[in-house]
Amino acid sequence: MDIYNRLREKLDQKAKGFPATEKGSEMNFLKQLFSPEDAKIFIAMSDGYEAPDEFASRTGTDHAVIAEKMESMSKRGLLYRLRKNGEVRYRTIPVVHGIWEFNLKNLDAALVKNFNRAYVGGFGKTLHSTEIPLFRTVPIQTEVVSGS
Repeated sequence: MDIYNRLREKLDQKAKGFPATEKGSEMNFLKQLFSPEDAKIFIAMSDGYEAPDEFASRTGTDHAVIAEKMESMSKRGLLYRLRKNGEVRYRTIPVVHGIWEFNLKNLDAALVKNFNRAYVGGFGKTLHSTEIPLFRTVPIQTEVVSGS
């Protein structure tokens, strides 16, 4: 199976998913963000936070190369990075809320077009398919008065 199909399948298992479309529109979006090497790393990562040395030991890859690659992926909004007590750990993230939001500063016409085609092709239906809304207003430091 193609690396990008495997990447899409992994993303489809997260939060609101990332379904295949009839026209394969989601693939252009993924290929624009992920190199084949990025996709392999994303697919191989566990579901929890993982340090580069843990990933390297588990997958038999070079620690220094993986540490550099994971840091690069986090800077490009493809992984979430957690720094705590002098240790850096990474985890995979969903397309929404995650990859899309981390890449808002990098939007160009092609990325927006590819995401929009994936959204119209099926991702939008998936996002809005539950009773729990994707977006909610949460009042903070405000009194909510019922029935007024």
